[in-house]
Amino acid sequence: MAENPIGLLLNRLYDLCLLKMDDKGPNRSAEGHKFEDETSEQIYHFARDAGFDPNPPRTTLNLPTRSGNAHQFDASFRTGGDIFVVECKNTREAAKDYLYYFNAEILDYVHAIDPQQSLSMKGIFLSTVPVAHSAWRYGLAYGIRIVDPDSPPPEYVLKD
Repeated sequence: MAENPIGLLLNRLYDLCLLKMDDKGPNRSAEGHKFEDETSEQIYHFARDAGFDPNPPRTTLNLPTRSGNAHQFDASFRTGGDIFVVECKNTREAAKDYLYYFNAEILDYVHAIDPQQSLSMKGIFLSTVPVAHSAWRYGLAYGIRIVDPDSPPPEYVLKD
């Protein structure tokens, strides 16, 4: 059985999350950007190698939104009719509000997609701090894949 490429990506992101969870030096902003840069670079190369269509890090998608606002994502790529967008958080604070805001950005695009385009948008939220149970329920309800240090993706648990 061939492995799911998205599952392989989530496994890599979980490993990166574990490496970075204690990497919160005195300059939080710089560490956060460094985490975004490293993660985005890994996602870009993974997507390219998997035959997906990756966007450069911190891309603002060239798609309409319901609000008319454009949103930038830390990483993104397209495979078939699926657009994956990724948000990375290397913070000391709870990730809950960041997850809600991330989903609001996704929904802004989703509500503007022409139904005849056969296009969907999927979110991956990567946090170096544990995500609260209520935020997990929220993410699951909206189909966002969450990766945090306390919760490996199922693909990670099932790997050999």
